[in-house]
Amino acid sequence: MLQSKKIAIVLMAGLISVPALGLAQETGIPVDTKGHWAEQVLNKWSANGWLKGSGEGKIWPNRTITRAEVAALVNTSFGFGTKSDIVFKDVKPGRWYSDAVSISAKAGYFQGTPEGNFRPDEPVTRQELAVIISRLLKLSPQDPPAQYVDAAKAPAWSKGAVGAMAASGVMIGRAADSFGLTASSTRAETVVVLDRALGKRQAASESEQPGTEDPDPVVPASDGVAGTIMGSGSEAMPDGVLELTASGGGRSEIQVRGGKFSQPLRDGNYTIDSYVIGKTRLKVGVSLTVAGGKADRDLKLTPVANAIGSVSYAEGKAWGSGNLVLTQTSPTKQIVEISIVNGLYAGQLENGTYTIGKVEDGSSFIPIMKTLTVSDGKITDRAVLQLKAPSAANTVYATWADGSELPSVALIVSPQGSDAALFLPFDKGQAKLSLNDGDYVFTGYMLESAQWLVKLNIPFKVKDGKLIPDPSAVQDGKVKADPFTVLLPKN
Repeated sequence: MLQSKKIAIVLMAGLISVPALGLAQETGIPVDTKGHWAEQVLNKWSANGWLKGSGEGKIWPNRTITRAEVAALVNTSFGFGTKSDIVFKDVKPGRWYSDAVSISAKAGYFQGTPEGNFRPDEPVTRQELAVIISRLLKLSPQDPPAQYVDAAKAPAWSKGAVGAMAASGVMIGRAADSFGLTASSTRAETVVVLDRALGKRQAASESEQPGTEDPDPVVPASDGVAGTIMGSGSEAMPDGVLELTASGGGRSEIQVRGGKFSQPLRDGNYTIDSYVIGKTRLKVGVSLTVAGGKADRDLKLTPVANAIGSVSYAEGKAWGSGNLVLTQTSPTKQIVEISIVNGLYAGQLENGTYTIGKVEDGSSFIPIMKTLTVSDGKITDRAVLQLKAPSAANTVYATWADGSELPSVALIVSPQGSDAALFLPFDKGQAKLSLNDGDYVFTGYMLESAQWLVKLNIPFKVKDGKLIPDPSAVQDGKVKADPFTVLLPKN
């Protein structure tokens, strides 16, 4: 007899991504903004077509926004459309953002690095967003308000823009005493700031070009503090920010690019506390002295990290930037996120068992569903950290076992012997599914019209990226092999 239970089970420790089963995006009203602090602005931008979401109506307001996504939003909302002759090394023709990046360079509010890269998939920090908006509005630099303690230590390339933003009211701090300089801006925050900027822009001439100051700091010569940063096994580390504390209590930050850093500091004693990659903060704990404008030694830093790895597609292409989402299944249950930058990630995991559920970026996610164990601070199987994201998409069909057509439904997919799970929504009886090779089970389904989870046990395999029914499932009459079709019993 089929068992069913109400879906008050917090959906498999939070690893399941639950796409909405309706088509709310067609009406211009996103399904994931209700009750959000920016609901009104987000719905307006979605309705007028400036803010794009998924076919299921999600726009992910709380996700980190990338440089490419900011370029697309600004171009659409501000009406920029002329492309530049500039060619960036890391922007390949045909990518969804290639035109947006070119237009942003022509408009002048975005420039690339001295090496000729744009870094389209990297998160945009709040100080970078302040510089972008200052250029768009052609604001004069100002000193930041004294209430923002971190803004007083802002680098020269962003300090004036942060002050201008605070004075204009277009951007306010993340807290009463902090602007949140290096925090990544979310999709919701960016849309709200751009909406305010559009209101300020009404009297400005659209023919005027913004300024040319680059929001990316140019790494200075080797005076001051210089060095390299690598993983414990000489693995490359993603780009990030070193956080320093002076003996007098002042705070400083040093940008790290390509594993190298170099920046002048005032004479004194410092402690390098942390290395910050997106939302991930790794402990460093190294002291140094600066005298006569130079540090007492070159630094070779190794942040405290044991989960160091990479994400790439099966054919070897780098995945990009976003977050790696894990669930610690023992000894406690909690969600852990590690930032991914240009396909690399590094984080510190406590002892326990984890399920790597998925990698996600600003607009999509890819299921991984692998298990790892940390014992005595070490990953027992380091090979699992070199993650391969599936690139082959399979079409899965579903009907009632009697052959009649299904209403809107979502199937739950789990690896054999794992708590990790994925909701797979079906539209008109079919869905796309990408999984790494391995053994899987359809463990249940839920109808849109009923908040009930019906349990299933339908095994199948993925080999060379293709879905293959388990012979026992075929014999039970629950799966057809070609085309791959799941036959669901009615509850």
